[in-house]
Amino acid sequence: MTLLNSYSTKFTILYIMVMVNNLSQVNADYKSNGDLTHLTSYELTNNTKFEIKYLTTEGLAQPIRFLLNLMGRRFKDVRITNATWKSGAKKEMPFGHVPVLILDDTIRLTQSTAICRFLATFVHDQLNEVNDWEAYLIDSNVENMQDLRRELIKHIHEINDDKRNKLKAKFENITLPIFLRKFENIVTYNHQHFVRGKLTWADIFFASIANSIGKLINNTSYLDKYHNLKKLTEKVLSIEAIQSWLENPEYIVV
Repeated sequence: MTLLNSYSTKFTILYIMVMVNNLSQVNADYKSNGDLTHLTSYELTNNTKFEIKYLTTEGLAQPIRFLLNLMGRRFKDVRITNATWKSGAKKEMPFGHVPVLILDDTIRLTQSTAICRFLATFVHDQLNEVNDWEAYLIDSNVENMQDLRRELIKHIHEINDDKRNKLKAKFENITLPIFLRKFENIVTYNHQHFVRGKLTWADIFFASIANSIGKLINNTSYLDKYHNLKKLTEKVLSIEAIQSWLENPEYIVV
């Protein structure tokens, strides 16, 4: 029995060592490459720490910032310069892209749309609850907004002057009006909202992107012809939590 107990004790110790090593490896995976496959859930608490990593433009991090402000949560806003990005910051991101939202210094969330959808479930006071069909409508509208943003950045990333000017002209004169007319029809039908006449994260997403587009094309009055889109954007930007943050954003440039 003594020999058996000795083997049992050694096996138990070995098992514990293996499990501790596995847990350490899982934690390292979360930190290094965003592997969340071993995580069945993650509960946000009042003490959860938030950190956004993005470039020095507003871009896809802006709707995330808006939602965190609607949640009433403070967050570390890290804005990465091109030099820092090229010198190694890109390799630190789970899939080599930003934005990344880091929870409690460990859990790295990727993909802006998925992050926004996740955060929106915690904005109980400001955003309305939605059913499955309305959730689809939100996703559909946001994906169309993402398509518009992809068209926008084509000329921004173009290094050839002639091509960039042609792409910019096409975006401002053809692509942007097409999208805005379609969005205007949707918002008009839904009483100055994208879904069912109520404030959802699709509205938050559009207002953040719309505000950024005006700056990027150097034309902040481009929504003037689209009455309901303009009203919606103004409504979102005037929400106290968002407006106060826009007036005094806190961020770190690295």
